[in-house]
Amino acid sequence: MMRIGVCIFVVVTAIIPVKIVFAGPQPLQTPEVLENGTTVLLFLLALFLVLLVFVVSYFLRRFLAARLALRVTTVLLFVAAIVAFPLFAIASNSSLKTGISQALIAATVVASGWLVTFLVQEYREESERQRRRIDVQRAVRTEIELHYRDVEDTDWNGLKSRMDADFTNDKAYRPFIPRRERDRYFSVVIDSIDLLSDTQIVDVMRYYELVGRLELMNADLRSENYKEMGTDRKKAMALRFLALEETAAKYAHAAIRSLSNESYFRSFLANKKVSEPNKKGPGQ
Repeated sequence: MMRIGVCIFVVVTAIIPVKIVFAGPQPLQTPEVLENGTTVLLFLLALFLVLLVFVVSYFLRRFLAARLALRVTTVLLFVAAIVAFPLFAIASNSSLKTGISQALIAATVVASGWLVTFLVQEYREESERQRRRIDVQRAVRTEIELHYRDVEDTDWNGLKSRMDADFTNDKAYRPFIPRRERDRYFSVVIDSIDLLSDTQIVDVMRYYELVGRLELMNADLRSENYKEMGTDRKKAMALRFLALEETAAKYAHAAIRSLSNESYFRSFLANKKVSEPNKKGPGQ
């Protein structure tokens, strides 16, 4: 995008000197007009010098000094692009008196300065917002991905069958499900959730809402009330917990995809664990 902008800028600004060169013989100019014309030529010369520094800095941007020069010249080019044509129009108008021309030029420069200041401020705010957005995406995605890796190779159907058999063979069977804190990072960045897109918010909140329900169910499975339930009710509740864990894994996968660009997500899929199915279940 920057290269395209530079090319367009070079073409547009080159129109002015080309027009001056090929305009043909001009009538005798007054000293004021000659002075204004000289000002325009000096302005164009300075403009192309800035453009040259910009191009050199762009190709040497791996160095700190070059990156600083690139930022400075970018602002200068914005200013030049805004004031170039008004200044040329004012300077080439021989009917304007010198004082009026100078006043118009000064007004153009001041107005351009205000505009550039506004644009730079907006750019900085958007850049900061984009940086924060990337940080939130990375933090939430990392947390979800860590928990997804724990269960991605789980054989859910086999696990449910084995749990069903355990309840059938042992009426006092009580499954042990370890606790997991799956929203530590999310609880820190929740106030910045508005930085994400609507789709990302839906995918992320859907996962964490289900994770919260699972932790509450885990607490119920550890309670004395659960211990005193009948075998059928205990089995139904435990199997329901596994079903929700399987759904949470699907939600986690969708959230990771939503929070990733195409390159990262392809890498994520390529690094998928290749191992025997997890027979113990999530977190065990």
